[in-house]
Amino acid sequence: MSFRPFDWNVVILGAWNRAIFTPQWIAEFLFEVPKNRPVEVEVPLNVPTPPKVKHEGIAVSVGAGLLEVSAEPCDFDTLERTCACACRALQQLPRTPVSAAGFNVRYRCDEAPVELLQAIACDIDDAISDAELRIVRRDVTRRLLWGDGVINTEIGVDESGLTSIALNFHKNSVEHSELKRWLETPIGGVKVRTETLLAALPGVEI
Repeated sequence: MSFRPFDWNVVILGAWNRAIFTPQWIAEFLFEVPKNRPVEVEVPLNVPTPPKVKHEGIAVSVGAGLLEVSAEPCDFDTLERTCACACRALQQLPRTPVSAAGFNVRYRCDEAPVELLQAIACDIDDAISDAELRIVRRDVTRRLLWGDGVINTEIGVDESGLTSIALNFHKNSVEHSELKRWLETPIGGVKVRTETLLAALPGVEI
């Protein structure tokens, strides 16, 4: 079953001062575009989420306790530029307390592969059914050691069959330099590891 990418991003957890992240500051110091060049600003209506500043396939937003840099479109070349953009935030604001960083690669399919459903089924499902309760979503998670960080892997299947696979390449650290090195992981290695993991899952194709 063919899976398609969606919602790739980089997240850095920290006490970011949101007042600093004006569209002009983001454009100059994170996107590195000339001064006074316009960038796109997306302001959500009737939704309590922070605005996004966009430029050439990268979107930056700052929420409570996190900086999010999104890749649009979701491909490895754009993810590499997204990681570089997030690294510039660490460089520009070296006194900001931080705790972790990660980049996320996600895929989904409208219909769950039969082979994958069989692989994630377990006796707990039977026990719940015996208790006359209805399962509307199944999630399987694994934490994999990779380098000096981890890959948090989650497979989710909802009642309609919509299936998602999320790979979170994560590192805990309070040191800017360590998080920066993590986000500078060669993208070729990330791509190979992602493809290897997905190929190991029964019924999954990209």
